[in-house]
Amino acid sequence: MDTGNRISRIELFALPAPSLQDDSSGHNTRLQLILKLTCDKCVSYGECVLSADKQPPNLIKWGFYLRGIIHMELEEALMTLELHQREWTPGQSQLLQSALWRLALAQSVPLQLAAGSAGIHYNKPPAAYYAASGSSACKERFGEYDLSRLFEEATSYYSILI
Repeated sequence: MDTGNRISRIELFALPAPSLQDDSSGHNTRLQLILKLTCDKCVSYGECVLSADKQPPNLIKWGFYLRGIIHMELEEALMTLELHQREWTPGQSQLLQSALWRLALAQSVPLQLAAGSAGIHYNKPPAAYYAASGSSACKERFGEYDLSRLFEEATSYYSILI
């Protein structure tokens, strides 16, 4: 793959999750995380909802695992996801998976990934394996991820650049 297909920017936004139950003190106990990946001229988003457990997570610590995919080509990042997702929380895996598959769909990249210690290769057409994050509430709330609105409503932001 050419070097233009490398992940060059990673941004993570934390926002209060819309229309979810509040705890007994009246505070929203859930956060919606939005991951923005930039690869060449393509941009992709992933989403997940986390329980804030009275105190929101430190976004820098929570998103530290994302530093491992900066500068990677899309196929390398997908392979990293497959190899390491058991080490991450379900929210971390879901967030990265949804953003990477959307990026693959946006670029219409035919993917060939190695599997197992035998080095067996198989092709994964992104459309067949793409799993949505389960929520389109963010798109409805922010349009097609309007960055100015994301920045306005974000309670926390984390960015990794080249």
